[in-house]
Amino acid sequence: MINFVVIQTPHDPNDFYQIFYTEKSFKASIFIDGKRISKSTIHEIVQKSVPSGKHKITTSWGGWGALKNHATFNFEAGKTYYFGIGVGSIKGKIVDFGFRASLTTLSKEEWEEYTLQ
Repeated sequence: MINFVVIQTPHDPNDFYQIFYTEKSFKASIFIDGKRISKSTIHEIVQKSVPSGKHKITTSWGGWGALKNHATFNFEAGKTYYFGIGVGSIKGKIVDFGFRASLTTLSKEEWEEYTLQ
């Protein structure tokens, strides 16, 4: 089972154009092996079962094709995986989120914290 949660969006309340957008305006598209499984906003939970083996996960913001991030993982049968999608720092750790749509692995406890917000 693969679990996803959107941690942060590209929304920055200090940017002028943000008067037209809210944090919920941004939706993260999640693809597994090229097939979209979700278009989710902040704190939304997505769960998907995949067969064991290598799978390519792609994340992007809305229709912004240039802002895609790809990662390939080798998933084991019977294991549960947790991922966060977002930008900026997480719990004080600076994380490089590439094109603002990257994926980071989370512990079960971290994932639960973000899903309870």
